[in-house]
This record gives sequence, C-alpha cells and structure tokens, in this order.
Amino acid sequence: MIDIKTKIITFTLLIITSISQANAQQPTQDSVANDIKYLEASFSKNYDSILTFYFNKRNTEHITNQHYCHEEMEQYITFDEIPDSVLYCQLNSIPAVIPMTYNSIVKSYIKMYVRRMSKNLNSMLSLSEYYFPFFDQALERYNLPHELKYLPIIESALNPQAVSRAGATGLWQFMSGTGKLYGLTINSLVDERKDPLKSSDAAARYLRDLYNIFGNWHLAIASYNCGPKNVSKAIARSGGRTNFWEIYRFLPKETRGYIPAYIAATYIMTNYEKHNLRPDNIDIPIETDTLMIHHNLYFSQITKFVPIDDTQIKLLNPQYKEDIIPGAMQTCYLRLPMEYIPTFIRMQDSIFSSGMDSIMQQMVLNVKPIETITHTVKRNETLGKIAKRYGVTVNQLRNWNPKLKKNSMLKIGQKIIIQRSNPMYNKMIQQAQKTLEQEDTVTTAVVDTATVNVVADTVNNNIKTEPKPKTKKTETPKQQPTTYTVKKGDTLGAIAKKYKTTVANIKKLNNLKSDKLKIGQKLRVK
Repeated sequence: MIDIKTKIITFTLLIITSISQANAQQPTQDSVANDIKYLEASFSKNYDSILTFYFNKRNTEHITNQHYCHEEMEQYITFDEIPDSVLYCQLNSIPAVIPMTYNSIVKSYIKMYVRRMSKNLNSMLSLSEYYFPFFDQALERYNLPHELKYLPIIESALNPQAVSRAGATGLWQFMSGTGKLYGLTINSLVDERKDPLKSSDAAARYLRDLYNIFGNWHLAIASYNCGPKNVSKAIARSGGRTNFWEIYRFLPKETRGYIPAYIAATYIMTNYEKHNLRPDNIDIPIETDTLMIHHNLYFSQITKFVPIDDTQIKLLNPQYKEDIIPGAMQTCYLRLPMEYIPTFIRMQDSIFSSGMDSIMQQMVLNVKPIETITHTVKRNETLGKIAKRYGVTVNQLRNWNPKLKKNSMLKIGQKIIIQRSNPMYNKMIQQAQKTLEQEDTVTTAVVDTATVNVVADTVNNNIKTEPKPKTKKTETPKQQPTTYTVKKGDTLGAIAKKYKTTVANIKKLNNLKSDKLKIGQKLRVK
C-alpha cells in the first residue's frame, strides 16, 4: 500500500510541477482573453463563410446534434468542474510528436472550443472526414507529424474559400508570395491556394522547411503564423531562449494565441466525444476522383450532361475562380464525386464540343488586358532599376504614382503601382481565335483517364504538367461488354488507359478489392 500511495503522490506532484513550469511565463488573464476573442472572431468569420457552401446550404435542415457523454466525463456537470489533472492526462495521451503542453492558457482555449464554439466544431468534425485525407497524404509524403493536420482548423475553419484581412487565402492560409514560392499557380483564372490537394502539399513542404530552421515544432508552427523573422526577433529579445512559452510575450499578438489554440484544437478534435460533441450529418461527397483536363472546360458544359449542380463542382474544385478550367494553357484536373466519373467519360465528346466559341469569348471577357501590380521597394533600388525590371519607363512610374516627385528618394518598403499588359489576356485571345477557326472540325477532346483514382501521383513537390494529347476521332461505343485477359506485366492503370476507362470502374465491374492481378485473369473493362 505504501508503494501505491507513493506512486500516486509522485504522479500528482509531476502533474503539478509540469503545469507550474508551463505557467511560469504566462501573460495576464486580460491578455489571454483578448487573444482568445481575436481568434474566435476570425474563426467565426470563416465558419460563416462555410455556411454558404453547397453542403450546408442544402442540408442545414437535416443537421442533427445527438450528443453523448464518455463515461470518464459523466461525473462532471460543467467544464469548469473538470480537474486540471484529467485534462492534462487526456492531452498527453494523444499520440503526438509535437509537445502538447498543458497550462491555464491552453485550458482557456479548450474551454472556448467546448463551450462557445461547439456548433462550429460539430461542422468541422464532419468536414474533416473529407479534408483530412488530403492533409494526411501530404504530411506522410514528407514524413511530418500527422497532428499538423489540425492547423487548418485554426487557420481557415476548413474553408478553402477563406481569405484573411491580410490576403492569406485557402485552407492553409497562404500569402500570395509564399504560395508562388512553393509552386502554387495564382492568376486571374486559377488560385491553387484554394486547392486542397496542391495547397496541402505546399504547406507540408513549407512546414518542413520551417522545422529545419528552428529544430522545434512549436517555433516552426509559430513561424508559420507570423514568419520566421518575427520568431527570430522574439528569440533575440528574450535573450536567446528557444522555448515558445519563454518567448511568448515577445511574439505578435495573434501568434501568442496560435500555439495554445493549436494544442486546444488537437485536443478537442481527438477527444470531442468526451465533451458531448459529434460530427454533424452534412452531405458532402467523401468518395471523389480526378480527371486530367487538357482543354478549356466551362462548368456549365459539365452540368449539361452530368447530373451534378455547379455549386457542388465549385465545392470540389475551389481553385477555379471564374467557373472555367483553363486546360488548354496548362494541364488541370477536375474532381467529381466517384459516381459521376463514368458518366463524364461516356459523355466527354458531347461535353467538350458544346458551345466552345461562346465559352472562349466569355473567358476573354473575364480577363483584363491590363493588370495592376504593386512593387515593394527594396534596399538600393531606384526608379530606373524598377522601370527596367518591369519593362516600363520612369515617366510612366511617375504618372501611375503621383506622389513620386522628380528628385524624391525611395524608401525601403514603399509601395509602387505598376501597370502592364496581362500575358494571360494575350493567351486567351490566341486560344479563342484558334478555337473559333477549328470549330467546324472539332471531334473529340480526350481526357487522360489513366491518372484517375491516383491522387498521390498527381503531386510530387509540384504537380507535373503532362503533355497535351493529340485529338482523336470519335469511336462508336460497343454494345457488348468488353473483356481483357491479363498478361505478364499488366497493371490496372495500363489496362484502364488502353481502354479509356478508369481503375475505379474496372474494379467496380469486376468486384476487385485490390489492385493485384493474375496472369490469365479475365477482366470486364467496359
């Protein structure tokens, strides 16, 4: 009995010591309350935007909140009655590489999620069933901790259309410069910061690079929020300390609450059942697939032949800003619910050949011939250097920026407005003319279906652009089922490509549970 009592006392002291150490550098309660209020306002704004999405707008009346308690929490009536020791143990039982520190600041954020934002979290839990597989694949690709998938909870409330006051966009809230640095396309028609697949890959590489800088996940995550320079400044101002809680008060206001909010989000997304939370019954197509598109395609073309509404297409393809997939300029992909893939493939001839002239004219109208950009002055830059860089004259710069006087000196950080011809507009004009000239001879725009059902293959650091296939003549579909005998070296992908179908379709026709094939095996391919 003495040994058991000793162990209990030792364990209790360990918890108290850990909490005390974490609390050593805490700010005032007012400061914590202000940080939480700031985060909650941002989170609620993103959630309000989500309410306009297809799945909530269409299924709000069906959402249910059938809460249930976990037996470990039944004895506590309110959150405030839960002892710190219970929350500490639950938080540290999460299988995570990133330290899940528990202190009064983290507890305040957990309380915010449980009490004031439970409705929002119920929807986040449902949305996570669709988005988390994208995050997990990207994190696993670069051997990063899987608990990083909870960052978009506080970044965007799992809203790919979220845009911050500073212009950060998408699920992972990339700024334009950082997004382009990590290979994301951002132009008048496409913003890949909103693309769950490509933005997740970029975010994983960015987080990996930040961790390589600091060698500390708390600091890496903090720098994801405010930039590595601000974290380095906080380290310097603290006297060289590298513990997040010791540099807490030297960080920007938003970042001070970022790590506690992240830890709280990780806790609640893992232990939601214990706090009477459960996913809402939101109708979102979990099983989806991709088609590589090599020709311009308007959403309205798809809805003419596939029984899907454009709001759901927008939901699954949020990266396309003008309801146009500009496949003629770069290889793009279209994501659809799995059930509609066979219909699209069967009707692709009609889909691609419908109304291309009016669509191209509309595309041209949606792109401005002149684009306005802003240049930030760097050290040792002059108007002459800036003008040469952008192919304009110094007089033009002065005309566009009336505040620039003839002999005035430029200041570092000063903003210079520049106007130039939009290269996208010229491409549009050329493509429109080409399309109109070939309108009478258009036959079939072939979709590369070999990459269907292979999401991981479309991402390898940057999505690789595949060569545009040649146009092929339409073939009359066969009425009888087509079978194929498996030969040595055959794969489902190669067979699907040969018969212009998908791996998923072949597996469905043959009730295949895996991709393994046997020589001599008979497969129905159509």
